[in-house]
Amino acid sequence: MLNFLGDILHAILDLPFLIVNLLIESINGWIMILSLALSAAMAVLPGFPSVPTLNGDVLSGVAWFLPIGPMLAIFATFVAGWLLWMSVSVILRWAKAL
Repeated sequence: MLNFLGDILHAILDLPFLIVNLLIESINGWIMILSLALSAAMAVLPGFPSVPTLNGDVLSGVAWFLPIGPMLAIFATFVAGWLLWMSVSVILRWAKAL
């Protein structure tokens, strides 16, 4: 009879350790799920593009790390927007609307 009560006491005393172990296993499981999801996403994505071919080794390396074409396109878009804003501002000042 006392052996049965001792087993219950040990089970109650071991409960915090069991809860901590379950929490650790849960966190490890979520990390594993995240790892599998990222691995699946990486498997679906296409491979790296080939190095752009420009004249010389230095220019092709610069074009690989610094996308000059898209940068010039974005810069031209901002300049066009700025010129549009300035022209509208000048027209509104000439018309005495501002």
